[in-house]
Amino acid sequence: MKDTIWIKKGRFTPLAILLMLALPLTTSVICLCFGRMNVPVGEVLTALRTALTGGSAANVQNYSIVINLRLPRILMAIIVGAGLTCAGNTFQSLFSNPLATPDILGVPSGTCVGAILAIILSCSILETQLIALVFGLASVCFTLKIAGKNDGRSMVYLVLAGTIASSLFNAVGSLLKYTADPQDKLPEITYWLMGSFTSASYQKILIGCPLIIAGIAVIYLLRWRLNILSLSDDEPRQRHQHQTDPDAVHSGFHADYRLGGINVRTGGLDRAADPTLRPDAGGQQQPLCRAGEPEPWCQLHDPNRHAVAHHQHH
Repeated sequence: MKDTIWIKKGRFTPLAILLMLALPLTTSVICLCFGRMNVPVGEVLTALRTALTGGSAANVQNYSIVINLRLPRILMAIIVGAGLTCAGNTFQSLFSNPLATPDILGVPSGTCVGAILAIILSCSILETQLIALVFGLASVCFTLKIAGKNDGRSMVYLVLAGTIASSLFNAVGSLLKYTADPQDKLPEITYWLMGSFTSASYQKILIGCPLIIAGIAVIYLLRWRLNILSLSDDEPRQRHQHQTDPDAVHSGFHADYRLGGINVRTGGLDRAADPTLRPDAGGQQQPLCRAGEPEPWCQLHDPNRHAVAHHQHH
């Protein structure tokens, strides 16, 4: 990966980390200030300080707008956005496709059916989330069952099975909405499917936040495996062949070394610029040795010899 001002040596720079922390905070303060009724920045900071210290609010109306209405919605939007980001990133790693979404496995359609059913049955918010989670997992199991095991073609079959599952659950969801009460349940279902934060409260945050944070923690612990899954199929296949066949020459795994002032790239066909050190007409490698070095250390790989020099492998 090429180093930039945001990422160096595969890690975020301090500037990138600072911006990732500052931008959400700045956006949150702006959202607390503006709305149907604008609140000055000073009043917002005063309301936040009063909520933290537990004192009495000087302006009860602004305090209620900032603390009881806008702040829960902003907190819930941040938490839900973080969960959706991690879920999308996980699907992109699993399918090695930057455009992959949970729709591939029919997860959103299954969760929507579960939520619609829970709303029709007048379940609580916690029961609604649990039922939606169960139906989402059921849609994944249904998709995997349809796809089956097809070796190299399993990915194509998995995408097709996800499309079938999405269509089936969407049809069931439409049927449930048709049977819902148009005066009471149907508007609630519509707002739930739209993802409205109007009814956000601290109680709902406490109910949904642990589940989202737990999922983010699991994804974080498995981040290295997800990075490996994001690689193409050719790279692990070449790696396996490279480990099982010591005489195999692969251009995908190179290690640069400085030997006698000459850059040698092992594992590939790229050699130093000195024409006297290129393979001869018979395809044999010429040794690269500095004076006084033992031959086994400096001997390059010979296609007709099974011995491989130490410096060619970590």
